[in-house]
Amino acid sequence: MAAPVLSVVELVSPLSLTECRRLLRSEMDGPFAFRGKRPLIGWSWGTNWSVLKRIRGRNSFQTMLWATMTERNGQTHIYCRLHVSPFVVLFMAIWFGIFAHGLYFAPPHPVSSRVLLMAMILFGIGLVSLGLYLARGERQFLIDFLCETLKAKATT
Repeated sequence: MAAPVLSVVELVSPLSLTECRRLLRSEMDGPFAFRGKRPLIGWSWGTNWSVLKRIRGRNSFQTMLWATMTERNGQTHIYCRLHVSPFVVLFMAIWFGIFAHGLYFAPPHPVSSRVLLMAMILFGIGLVSLGLYLARGERQFLIDFLCETLKAKATT
């Protein structure tokens, strides 16, 4: 089963905010480090960050984790949103919209135009299915990685 498009998880770490940031940066390569050895690729700005699991090749349907960290009562609370890139969702919505619109308004003849439009819609369905299939398990990997690295526990 593929990962959901959007899920939210809150983690609590006994470590300080500064220590959590240091640990995450030590496990993360920048977004353009194509040959890095660290398990995560991502961006960090202040207490916000976004990460992807390092994979061989490219998958636009990878699970992306966006997170914000806040320090309360000596603990670090990490609010995580896991989802597919919004650009991919927008692109696929436009893809399906254009071809569905064309299919609906296509003239009855020639039949080849309808067949081509239907083939493009089926190709889009196959592309989404394959991308989500290849990204299976990434949501759990990212959550488990954060829990292990930051000694965190999920609260939701």
